[in-house]
Amino acid sequence: MSVAAVDYWRSLPGWFNFEDVYQLAVANSRDGDTLVEVGVFLGKSLCMLLQEVDRSGRPLSVVGVDAFRIDDEYFGQVMMPWGELARDCKVRDTSR
Repeated sequence: MSVAAVDYWRSLPGWFNFEDVYQLAVANSRDGDTLVEVGVFLGKSLCMLLQEVDRSGRPLSVVGVDAFRIDDEYFGQVMMPWGELARDCKVRDTSR
């Protein structure tokens, strides 16, 4: 069983409670479409979307758009390790 199959994204920090919206987006997309998440924050929902695309086995692309910097009183200054997130989500490139 792959890591994607056990919903790795659930172990990530952050807030995300609209899985059904992303599942519908993947289900209703056409082969070759690009799904875009604006406002990635800690990456939890982006990782779920990546895993959902991976599970579909379809040639879809996913793009995450963010400043990739968190700087406030609660979190302090954090630069997210996005390469590690992509690796840890255990997804494959289905866009080719």
